Amino acid sequence: MKENQTKIGVNQMKKIINIFKKEASSVTYEDVSVRVKPYLSFEEYCKFILEAVDLCFSEDGKYHPYLKKFAWGYCVLYYYTNIRVTGNPVQLWEYISHTDVIYQVEKHVSDPLNEMRAVIDETIQTKLVEESAEKSSYLHAIENTLSNLSESMQGVDARALLETAQKLANKDERKIAESVLDLQSACGTKVKESK
Repeated sequence: MKENQTKIGVNQMKKIINIFKKEASSVTYEDVSVRVKPYLSFEEYCKFILEAVDLCFSEDGKYHPYLKKFAWGYCVLYYYTNIRVTGNPVQLWEYISHTDVIYQVEKHVSDPLNEMRAVIDETIQTKLVEESAEKSSYLHAIENTLSNLSESMQGVDARALLETAQKLANKDERKIAESVLDLQSACGTKVKESK
């Protein structure tokens, strides 16, 4: 049996959410007033996750797990507070890792932070798997190309081909065309002209 269900419209849902919604709070940390948002919007949540993941990868696509704590701390400060740290990342790292500022901010956040950490970990793993699959696909394509090339070259004298290629490399287009014409006249055949 179905339990009694009530349909709620969007406007009614907004009213219900507003009843339970917490407002941003101000926290004083070392004589500095910091405004902390208890929740992120969906857009901010997505940006938080994606930025935290991106900060763990270098420009060449390598994953650096030791950057996760930095990425998390940076995103907590940037997305939940009015703190905008600029400048040296080493100083930001010291601020994140050598103080309890992240802990103090997290105490005032109502979003499920452990779930967010899990989503970041899952997104990192997905990115690593996708990159591995992409590399594997690329290597498979190279193997197929080399295999096809090997099959098409069966019966060809590789040394003679290399010698001919070296001779051609030292000639310009006109000399190559003259050589083809000389070959044609010697063999009594004509090479079809390309259109």
